[in-house]
Amino acid sequence: MVKNTSYGYEYYECSNCGQEVDQLEDYCQTCGHAFQKRTYYISNDKFIAHSFIELTIGSQNTKVILATLENQKLGIRKFVVPDNKQIANRIKFFVINGNRGYLEDGLIQKKLIVLNDFVEISIPINEEQEKVFIHNSLLL
Repeated sequence: MVKNTSYGYEYYECSNCGQEVDQLEDYCQTCGHAFQKRTYYISNDKFIAHSFIELTIGSQNTKVILATLENQKLGIRKFVVPDNKQIANRIKFFVINGNRGYLEDGLIQKKLIVLNDFVEISIPINEEQEKVFIHNSLLL
């Protein structure tokens, strides 16, 4: 299940077939796809992925993703990570498949996102300055 917004209206759709669904449903009435339930307790160290977009930045045409993530300590924040990192792959997998568990679920490591690996900066997004955490490897 994926949360979307259109003309100020928030709605949920099946991550398999795109049919609009009720957020309390366990499965899609149209295609039968089972939804994983969202984690309601938000951890200080673990993150839940809400959405992402793929971008190409800089003169080197570096592929990145701009992801909206949530945890207890930071709330909902945006992160810019290289497209070739484990973090990016986990975010894409969780969002595309409608998984609302922690990105770290099923991994041996306790933390997938180490805040010391990021710098918080303001960048223009949709003509407004917005604070994002950008991965150190993307900085000159």
